[in-house]
Amino acid sequence: MKEKAYHEKINIENELKLREIIKSLPYFCKDFFIGIEPTTSSRTRIAYAYDLRVFFEYIHDNNPIYQKIELPDFPLMHMTLAFFSPSCTRITQPAKNMKLPAYRFPFWT
Repeated sequence: MKEKAYHEKINIENELKLREIIKSLPYFCKDFFIGIEPTTSSRTRIAYAYDLRVFFEYIHDNNPIYQKIELPDFPLMHMTLAFFSPSCTRITQPAKNMKLPAYRFPFWT
């Protein structure tokens, strides 16, 4: 049997790592990784998974509502900017050098 190329072995190892990380993320994150799989490398997906895990751990630790819920059980219906605003800094004014979009975001007051 022909041995797999180095990059194929690495991709298989990375896919196994990614599966383990995804198990610790909210259930709806799996769909995100399925969607980006054809256009990203295995290392990029792992980096995204680590970033998402840090984000959701922060929300879990700092938002009293989510402290009662385990990470994989986070409900998707609450994932809005308004819900996160107690634990995230709100943008009150755009920076001076920042170009405004043609439309106004509701959180720019």
